[in-house]
Amino acid sequence: MKSSRFVFGSGLLSAAILMTGMFGVAGAQTEGIPIALVQHAIHDPQISSSADAEASPRLEPRKAIIRARISPYFILSAGVYTAAWLDMTETQSSMPNFKEEDALVRPFLLLPKPLYYASGTMLGTGVNWLGLKMQRSERWHKIWWLPQAVSIAANLSGYGYTRTSGAGSPTIEIRRKAR
Repeated sequence: MKSSRFVFGSGLLSAAILMTGMFGVAGAQTEGIPIALVQHAIHDPQISSSADAEASPRLEPRKAIIRARISPYFILSAGVYTAAWLDMTETQSSMPNFKEEDALVRPFLLLPKPLYYASGTMLGTGVNWLGLKMQRSERWHKIWWLPQAVSIAANLSGYGYTRTSGAGSPTIEIRRKAR
């Protein structure tokens, strides 16, 4: 239980760090310009005058970062990884006394723990890659979100199943005490 909260919390923390890092880049581009360079540029005769500047279009390097929006693809990608890690962590925490019913997952449970997590992450990466390819496809671009949404739903349902029927589940211990 604590490990699943840890994974969920660390997933939220990493998403928050990613988002603040994206918006922190805009401020970092303008800070730290030495005044000597700016004064040198003001007095440089090779720089065009203000009349030339009005005729040419003005470049705004911060414009792309300021107006950047968070893509739904990246939100779903983070959801795929978070749901997969929640499910894997809950399954690993209840492993000694837990019998996995999903035939697709059973072979992965025989792997060592690091390889189990790496294979689950690679499976999530494959789902995200499929979603990206579908998003850029002419034929499938309307349902590009479907593989990611199905993966999130399947992992969250697996997480719920493992949580309710796992070895450390309170309902199973109550049934054992009642006997």
